[in-house]
Amino acid sequence: MRNTLIILAWWWSCYVAQQTLPPPTAQERAASAADLFAAWAKRVERDYRLGEEDPIYQLLLVAPNSDLAFLNGLDYPNQEVRTKSSRALGRLNTSRTFNALAPRLRSQNMFERQSALETLGNYRGDCADEVVLRSLISDAHSQIRWLAAYKAATHDTLEIRAALLQMLYEEPCLAPMAAQSLGALQVDEAIEPTGQLVLACTDWPERAIALSGIRQSHSKAAVPALIDLLEYFTTHEVVNQEYFVQCIDSDLIQHAYKTSKLLGPTPDTIEQWRAWWSKAAPLFTSSMALPETPRPTFTLDECALDPDRLTLSVALNVMVHRMGDPIRIDLEFTNRSDRPCSVVMPGIPSGWWPTMGFGVRLERLDNNPIVLIDLAPSGFYQGSYSGPPSFKILAPAEVFRSSFCLQTWLAGQRVWPLANGAYRLTVSFDSTQFPGITANQHDLLGSWSAKPVEFEIMGAPRRDPEEVLRIVGELVGLPWILTDLTSRRTDRREAAWWAVSVYGDARLTPILAEASGDRPWQSQMRRYILRPAP
Repeated sequence: MRNTLIILAWWWSCYVAQQTLPPPTAQERAASAADLFAAWAKRVERDYRLGEEDPIYQLLLVAPNSDLAFLNGLDYPNQEVRTKSSRALGRLNTSRTFNALAPRLRSQNMFERQSALETLGNYRGDCADEVVLRSLISDAHSQIRWLAAYKAATHDTLEIRAALLQMLYEEPCLAPMAAQSLGALQVDEAIEPTGQLVLACTDWPERAIALSGIRQSHSKAAVPALIDLLEYFTTHEVVNQEYFVQCIDSDLIQHAYKTSKLLGPTPDTIEQWRAWWSKAAPLFTSSMALPETPRPTFTLDECALDPDRLTLSVALNVMVHRMGDPIRIDLEFTNRSDRPCSVVMPGIPSGWWPTMGFGVRLERLDNNPIVLIDLAPSGFYQGSYSGPPSFKILAPAEVFRSSFCLQTWLAGQRVWPLANGAYRLTVSFDSTQFPGITANQHDLLGSWSAKPVEFEIMGAPRRDPEEVLRIVGELVGLPWILTDLTSRRTDRREAAWWAVSVYGDARLTPILAEASGDRPWQSQMRRYILRPAP
C-alpha cells in the first residue's frame, strides 16, 4: 500500500509539473536553436512524458540549424533527451546530419554503430534504406541486426523484404523481429512461416514479437492463421497463455464486427470462428476491407406516387409445422419500378400488436372452413406510441425485408396452439392507418396486400426442450443458441435470450433455468413473458 501511494504521489508531481510548464517567452521565441534546445532539454528532464505538443519543441523544429542542435543532443547526459533528439532528427530528415552520422556506422565500437542506426533508421529516403539494409545484412553484431530488423518496418524495398525473409527462415535468434517487420510491411509470404515461428518459440517475449507480425497484417491469409493460433493457445498451456488468447481474440473481433449485420453476433469458440470465416471470407477484399456498394442518390422530385409500383409478399420458414412450433414470417416489400419511392417501410414495430397498419386474416381450410382471425389494418396498438414512423427511400428494384414470429405477433388472439390441419394466412399493410401520419407531396401512402400463403400443422407438440431450442436457433440463424445463452460475449448472449423470448415458449423453462445459474432465469426475461407450452 505504501509503495502504491509513493508511486501515485510521484505520478501526480509529474502531472502537476507538466501542467505548470511556462509558455515560451518573447525572448525564447527569438532565441537561437542552441538556446531553445537547452531550454527544451531542461523541460524534458523535469517531465520525461513531455511530447511533441510542447511549445518550445515546436519552436525548435522550425528554428534555423535545429538539426545541429538535435545532433548535439545525441550525446546529452539524459537518456530521454537523447531518445527524443533521435526522433526529431528523423522528422527533420536533413542530409547534413545524415552525412554527419553515417560514418559512425563504420565504427569499431558496437554502441556507436547502434546509436547511429537508431537515429538514421528514423530517416526516409534511398540513403536511409541503404543504411538499414547494410546493417541488416552485414553487421557483425546480432544486436545491431536486431535493431536493423526493427527499423526495417518503415523502409519498404524489395531488397529489405528479401533480407527479412531470409532472416525469418534461416536465423532463429533474429526471426521474431524479422517477422514483426514483415507484418508491418504487409508481406503475405511471411504469414505461414511466422505462424510456425510463433508455435516454435519457447521464450514468451519473442513469441509475442513474432505474433505481432501476423496481427499487423491486413491480409486475408492472416485470419485463418490467427484462428489456428487461437485454437493452439486455448488448448495448450503456455507461459502468459491468457495474454496470447486475448490478443488474438481482440484482433478477430475487429473483423467480426464488420460482418455482424450480415452474419450475426461475434463468434465465441473455435468452431464458431471457423464457421464464421467460411461465410465471411468471400465478403472481404484481399486487404480485409468490406467493399461498399454506393447507394444511388435521388432527388425527392424523382419519387413516384403510384402504389402499384410496390408489392408486398409473405412467406413462411417451412410449409409444414408440428403443433406448437414457432412459425417465422418473412415479409418483403419490393419496388418494381425504375423510380424511387418515399414510403413507410412495413417493419413490425415492437409493442404495436396486433395491427397498427397491418391486417391479418387466418383461415382454417378443413372440411368445415372457418375464419380464426380477421383483423383489418387500423390504428390500434398496444404499448407506447411516440408518433408515426418516418418515410424512407426505397430505390428502384430495392427490397425491404423483415422477419417476425407469427405466434408473438398475434399474441392474445386465443387461437394458439393451432390444431392439426391446413391453414391460409393473408397479410396486408396500410400506411395511412398510422395515427397522426402526414405525407408531403413526394411521399407515398397506400395499402398493399400479399398473396395468401397456405401451410399445415401436422403432428403432436415437441416435448424435448433442446429440440425446441434448436428450432428457435435455426429460425434466427443461431446454430449454437444453447451455448450462446451463457456466452461470455454480450452480443451473443443477448441475441440468444431475445430469440428465446420471441420464438420460445414455456417448454424451454428447464434450459433457461440451468443457463441462468444462481440467478432466477426470469431475471433474464424480465421484459418478456413466455407463451404457455402447447
